[in-house]
Amino acid sequence: VGFHPHSSREEEDEDEGPVGLRAEGVSRCCGVEIHPRHVPYLLVFSDFIIAIASGMTIKFFPLFFQNEVKLRPVALNMLYVAVPLLIGVMALICQWISRYSGRGVAYVGFRWVGVCLLTSMQTSLIRRHTPVLVGVYLARTAMINAPGALADSVMM
Repeated sequence: VGFHPHSSREEEDEDEGPVGLRAEGVSRCCGVEIHPRHVPYLLVFSDFIIAIASGMTIKFFPLFFQNEVKLRPVALNMLYVAVPLLIGVMALICQWISRYSGRGVAYVGFRWVGVCLLTSMQTSLIRRHTPVLVGVYLARTAMINAPGALADSVMM
């Protein structure tokens, strides 16, 4: 049974609703109150940070796969054909999850998992196994890019 944002739970506070949302629209995260008017600025800031980080890493992935992993050009091109398909599938999953957890929670969750997958790509255990490395790269790219539509819907 999934969590529905409009359901009531016994363990809720009187002044807090599901997912820490208070009656006046203020939510708490890490002890900080976040007002709805802060959300667009937080999204722009996080997208800016991710864009800078992506600019430093994304353009070197083909070189990494060719030189370090020794993928042949055909395999590398197949990898880049699979990426948009997986992003589409993950976007649908992200949208489905957001119905139960909320758009913000789904957005942050998918981006967080994507960052963790990128970090895990540097471990020697994953780098020794090419199929695992390729799978982690595909999952990372899909998880980072899937919640883009959610961010746009929050901004509008």
